[in-house]
Amino acid sequence: MKALFASLTLCLLAGVAHAQSTPVGLWKTIDDDGKTEKALVRIFEDGGTLFGKVENIFNDQDRAKNCDKCSDERKGQPVLGMVIMRNLHKDADDQALWSGGDILDAEKG
Repeated sequence: MKALFASLTLCLLAGVAHAQSTPVGLWKTIDDDGKTEKALVRIFEDGGTLFGKVENIFNDQDRAKNCDKCSDERKGQPVLGMVIMRNLHKDADDQALWSGGDILDAEKG
């Protein structure tokens, strides 16, 4: 799922950067099969830095899951409501791109 969130987020950020000045908003994540809607992630900006928070999980069983495989301060915390994308900044060389930070896959830690 980390690969899903990472690839989806990076694709969205790259595509949106060309269409508008910011990727801030509510985004639907899609599973690796390309068909299954997984969650809604709110991307927000705070002090010039992007973050992404899980606002809704479509599968009822997944909605109750905790991040048991996480290796940082999020270990054992509920995935619903969790900040899974942190500290992305505008690229110094290309202000249309966002880089750095980290994206968490709660299923893989």
